[in-house]
This record gives sequence, C-alpha cells and structure tokens, in this order.
Amino acid sequence: MSKKLLLMAVVLWLIGIPVDTTWQFAAIGLTAVIVLAGELRPGKRLLLSMALAAVIVQILRFFAAPPMWPMSPMWQEGMNLFVPNQHNLESVYRGAIPDHVLSGMTQQFHQENPAIPCDQEKRLPWGMHAKCWTDLKVKEGRFARAAENVFSNSEYSRLRYGVNFRSDKVLSADFLYDVDYVWQLTPENKNQVPKSFYVSYPIPSIAEGGRLCWQGRLYWDKRAEPERSTSTSANGSVEIACRTITSQDVNDRLWSLQANAERPLTLSLELPPLWRGIALLLQILPAGVAIAMLLQAAQPSTQLLRVAGIFVATLALIFACAPEFFQGLPRNIINRDALLYLSWGREIAINFVDGNIGAALMGGERIYVFMPGMRYFIAAELLLFGNSNMGHLLCIALLPPVIYLLTQQMSKRVSLFVVVLILSSTKLIKTIRTAADGYSDPLGLLLLSLALLLLMRQWSAFRNSLATNKPDPTIFAGFVALGLSIFLRPNYVLVGMMIGSFWLMFYLQKNPYRFRFAECLGILIVLTMPAHNLFFGHAFVALTLASTIIDSLTTPPLAYWNALQEASNLAPGPNVALVVRKLKSLLLPGHWVLFFGSLFISLVSHIPEKIRLLAAAAFLLQAPHLFYRSGGREMLAGNYFALMAVLAAIWFWWDRKKEAPAGPLPHRSIA
Repeated sequence: MSKKLLLMAVVLWLIGIPVDTTWQFAAIGLTAVIVLAGELRPGKRLLLSMALAAVIVQILRFFAAPPMWPMSPMWQEGMNLFVPNQHNLESVYRGAIPDHVLSGMTQQFHQENPAIPCDQEKRLPWGMHAKCWTDLKVKEGRFARAAENVFSNSEYSRLRYGVNFRSDKVLSADFLYDVDYVWQLTPENKNQVPKSFYVSYPIPSIAEGGRLCWQGRLYWDKRAEPERSTSTSANGSVEIACRTITSQDVNDRLWSLQANAERPLTLSLELPPLWRGIALLLQILPAGVAIAMLLQAAQPSTQLLRVAGIFVATLALIFACAPEFFQGLPRNIINRDALLYLSWGREIAINFVDGNIGAALMGGERIYVFMPGMRYFIAAELLLFGNSNMGHLLCIALLPPVIYLLTQQMSKRVSLFVVVLILSSTKLIKTIRTAADGYSDPLGLLLLSLALLLLMRQWSAFRNSLATNKPDPTIFAGFVALGLSIFLRPNYVLVGMMIGSFWLMFYLQKNPYRFRFAECLGILIVLTMPAHNLFFGHAFVALTLASTIIDSLTTPPLAYWNALQEASNLAPGPNVALVVRKLKSLLLPGHWVLFFGSLFISLVSHIPEKIRLLAAAAFLLQAPHLFYRSGGREMLAGNYFALMAVLAAIWFWWDRKKEAPAGPLPHRSIA
C-alpha cells in the first residue's frame, strides 16, 4: 500500500499541477486504477526512474513559464468580475484598466444590461437581504486570483495552453463563486447581478501569424477604439470574426467582456502551427512518460483489465448523462449546498496558501451545520486540479470499480457485480447527476465503499488472527477512508462506531499487540468535528447542527411514541398519520426488502462475515431515516449496500446449494 501511494505521489509530481488536461487526467486515472486493483513489480528502480524524470520535467516546466521565458507557448490569462458601480469604478478598476478600455467596457455593460433589477426590500429565500448590483464590491484589483495559480507571483490569474470560449464552452473560474459574490449572482436573488466579467491576454511575439477569433468587441491597450466583428447573419445576430495575429498586435494586450450570461463570451486565440505543436508536446510528454512507466510498473492481470474497462465505461456514462463534468466547474448549479461548498472551498484554498491557517481550518462556519468535508475536498481539488473539475470526475468514475471490487470480496463470480449493476442502473445515473449537482452523497458513498473494501481485503488481520505486532497499512488506510467518509457525511457515524467496536473487540480477544493499535488511528479524523466546533464556536457539538434542523428531522422519536398512544386509544390522530406517511415513503414499494433483508442477513450466523458486515452497515445507514429525511439522495449509500448484501447472500446460498453433496438415492421397492 505504501509503495502504491508513493507511486501516485511521483506520478502527480511528474505530470504537474494543476491536473487540467486530458493527458494529465489519463495518467492520474491509470494510476488510480493500478492503486485500486493492480500489483506492482518488485524493486525500486522504476520508482527512482520516475522520480528522476519528474525532476527533469519540473525543471523544463519552470523554464517554459512565460515569466521565465518569453518564448513560452502558454497564454497568460487575466480575468475578473466586472460590475461598474460607483465603488468599483473608483476603487478597483480605475488605474488598473486603461481609461479608454474601462470606458468602452462600462458602456457595453450598460447597453447589454439596460434594466438591472434593484429592489431594496427583496430578500433571499432564507431571509438574508438581497443586495443590488450597486452594492457588490469587487475586492481584488485588475485580475482576480485563481485557486489553481495561487502559488505563482504572476500578475495574471493563470496560465493556459489554449484559449477557446464559446456558447457551449464558457469560462470556468472559481472567482465567480467567491463568498462575497455568490449570493448576488445566484438566480434565487431577485436582484440578481448579471454574470459579467472580462478576460485579458498579452500578445507575445511568438503569437505572430497565429489566429484570433471573436464576437462583439475587442479592446486593446494601445488602441483608442475597440475592434468590432461587424458582419451580421441573416437573422441579425453578430457573426464571429477571425483574422491573423499581426506584428501590430505583438506586445499589446487585448480585453474582452461578457456583459451577461445570455450572451456568452466568444473568443479564441491560436498560436502558429509550430508553437501549437510545441505546446501539445509539453502537455503530452510528461503524461506520456508517466503512462509508459505505469504500464511497465504494473503486473498485468485479468482483474486489472476489468477494473480499467469499468473505469473507462463509467467515464463514457458520465459523459452521456452529465457532460458538464468535462467542462470545468459547475455552470448551472443553483442549489444552496453546492454554492456554499464551492465558495467555502475557494476561500479555504486561498487562505491556506496565504498562510491564514486558522481561517482555512474554520472553513466558513464556526459550528458546522452543512456537511463538513465537502468544502475541504473542493479546496484540495482547486489546488490540485484547478478549475477543471477533474478531481471530482475522477472520484465519481472510480465508484463502479470500487463496487466491483467490493462484490469480489463476497463472491468471486462476476455475475454478482453484473446483476448489482443492472438493478442499480437508474440509481447509478441518479448518483452521477447528484454529484454533478454538487452534493456530497456520491463522494461519501465512494469513501465508505473504499473503507469496507480495504478492511475486507485484510479480514484475517482485522480479526486479529495473525500473531504480529506490526500495524497493517491496508487496515490503517481503511480506517482513514472510514474517518474521511464520516467527515464528509456525518450520518455514517453509526457504521464507524460499529466497525471500530468490532476491531476493538477482536483486538482485545487475544493478547493485545501494542503497536497494532496504531492501525485504527485513522478513525480519529472524526474528532476534528467536535474539536472544530469547540475551538471556533466555543460550544460542544459532536458532529453538526444539521441533525437538529426541523427540515431534516421529519419524524422525531416523540412522534412514534405519540402515535403508539393514539393507536392504543383507538383514536388515530396526526401522529399516526405522520408515522404512516414516513413508513410508507421509507419502506414502499419495495424498500422493505432492503431494509429488513439487510437486518436479517446481518443476524444469520452461517452467512460469511464479510456479507454480514456489509448488511449491518446497510441497516445502520437506513435505520436513522425512520426519523430523518429519507429521499433518494439521503438513502443512497444505505440502498446501495443493502442491494449488494441481499444479492451477495442469495449468491452465497445458491453456491452452497450447488456445492452440497448429493444424498443417497431413494430406496425403491421392486414389485
């Protein structure tokens, strides 16, 4: 396990961060598949070779950056929100943007947004004042910071190998989800501010002879008048204009404005063919070296090929039902949870890089109400994957492979996974859509499945049947994944308590091995939640305050008690009606099979322990929803595990029946 994690770190260093190209994603995806299902060849020579290659690539990458080498085939991109109210014009834009450019963009903004709503009495659905566009204060100067480039001292936001914006490929930028802007840009705000921003690019000498295409107006530092794409189509819309980048453009800087989301920015910049080829080579070379070495490092096996095939098939399914995963940060998210996670994630990432560790750890809330882990996952994703959304995509694409490997722990027959996949096909699509909408439930399911997989792989060691004093790294990794899953979805805590209790019971049954106790320490990640609430909020809250919200606690335990009293008095009242509605939504039409089936399987002693463990986890995930909200998203993990446990038990009984020795032939008398 430690060697595989070292391999992943070396590959990440080799391909570089942020991971935001197809080639980089291919390399990190192959690494994840090998770590999950493959075995590495013995020896350390390959890892050392990869580390040496990473050093060389990093040196080349350093000198290829525009600040170090003017001939770099990368575009320096500046971008920022453009809301030309009085405060921003005087305190932010003036002096940072050339006067004629600022004047032209301000005029364009007002022409394309003639009537921006502004009612000071309006409020957001949760009661907060709905601020107008005149109240929005842009807090950064010429260019906003991009989380993927926060380690750089460049005056621009980030570096890009290509520039190509159009109606179906909009700007993916985390500054649009800044905590100070996000609620003014959301459609839930009746005083919604237009999603207006500008981008800017200096034109290097190597761009001469390249191609520039745009729609609308372009502004230049050294030209008083904007350059317009004046041709119009038959329906009156402005067509895209294209021309060659000339010597007049070199060492000048262009600006382009999107005044609102209804007229998406259309702009593309291409280097001449030679430099495009060099740029492509710089993208392919590190990832290609990594992929070649990974293929050499992994021992080929049928299971590895199956997992790789499932991974690729899942990517195809994601592309079919949630293509926005491949287009950068979410574009059309309107649910509040996801907007909060995105805004907090950006704030955490920037605070972390700036050294504001306290603010980064606080994560936007002094006492957790919303799911704690998702904001930190997004912060890590922004730092490692930039604005590409590829970190989230990678995790969701790994869910079916992990489920396949989990079914293999309970039955070596592939048919179990095939049937699970068929019966849960609609649920898998809903899981992908739920992830695309920015919710944390699919990631929680992945981490909990991974935790169970790792613990089952070392089941003999988990049961303390091996007389060793050495902590098992796989079990340690399993407890880390378990702790992270609870941190991401605190409603998994009952499963964590069950597994921790089993481990401790097995540990104490025999002579305890002192150092083996370290392998369960990963579960202590859970303690960061009460520690956070106590340190920042000065109150003891074990997990989050979400469990106390009325919207979540739809049928409290007292309602069941009152319903029992109403029924015993033969006078059914509102509590009986409430409980009946809850049980109907939870158990019907066929969920009762999963609910009671998982409970039954967990209690039957002659069923293999791994199946019983999964069934017990499924029941503990479902049982709290007798009281709490029981929608498909909230029940995702419980239903998935229950389905796998029930089918695994059926497969076990069927296999045992087939393997049972045939009895003696019945005695027949001869008449």
